[in-house]
Amino acid sequence: QAAESLGKIGTGNEKAIDSLLKLLDSSIDYYIRMLAAESLGKISKGNEKAIDRLLKLLDSSADANTRMLAAESLGEIGTEKDMKKFVTSLKDYLSVVGYLINNDRFNECYKIIWKCAQTLPYPEFYQAWHSSSKSKKPR
Repeated sequence: QAAESLGKIGTGNEKAIDSLLKLLDSSIDYYIRMLAAESLGKISKGNEKAIDRLLKLLDSSADANTRMLAAESLGEIGTEKDMKKFVTSLKDYLSVVGYLINNDRFNECYKIIWKCAQTLPYPEFYQAWHSSSKSKKPR
């Protein structure tokens, strides 16, 4: 309930965002992690810590629903500046291997990158797509 409540009242509040990030790191309950990810999408527009943690969650979570909410939250809180980072971080999941290994993650990353492609000017999208990624290879 706390994670859900913070998503309703904590907009822009660093303590609320930090509490939700801590909850993502400490909880092993997938439902709590889903609620924390969803709440971050409601209150942390443009927050770098939240964006980095949601990208990590999208990469590491074994639960498809948690990944879906992390992706949706990224779509909510990402600014145009963040979209370049999304493309660079997530592009490696858009491969045949990425699809075969985890098609849910492939689909969620595709949705985010598609939104970025629709929002960013083409030269910026192109540059982000062709820049080197620090993320892991698809697994």
